[in-house]
Amino acid sequence: ILISESAWEEMTCLFAPSLNISNAEIIPFQKDIQRHYSSAGIFVLSSRFEGLGMVLLEALSSGLACISFDCPAGPKSIISSDNGVLVPTGDTIKLSQAISFLINNEEERKRLQNKAAASVEKFKESNVIAKWRELLNEIS
Repeated sequence: ILISESAWEEMTCLFAPSLNISNAEIIPFQKDIQRHYSSAGIFVLSSRFEGLGMVLLEALSSGLACISFDCPAGPKSIISSDNGVLVPTGDTIKLSQAISFLINNEEERKRLQNKAAASVEKFKESNVIAKWRELLNEIS
């Protein structure tokens, strides 16, 4: 399933038009993304520019193996070899290879999925607040 505000544009950017893709469902942006996460095994972020990447945190919290472009900021702060795969920004060949690899390698996909949720603990609200308090206490 490809979910996006501009899904058709992303689909044509990611896959050559000559590919006959008959098993893909393209749907618009969804407010209730959790039900889609629960039926997925892999999450792919194809943004070439990203901030913190809340969508990555949501996907990891849902136990998904994640693949993302290695944007100048954001994904590299969230994804490691323990919870996903980073590929060079804009390299759609390596992106498609990473997707194929995780689809075809259940053991690696499950390894990433098993570590996904725990890998985002440091981004939880209570932990972020604790870090801010610690910092503010240091400077006061």
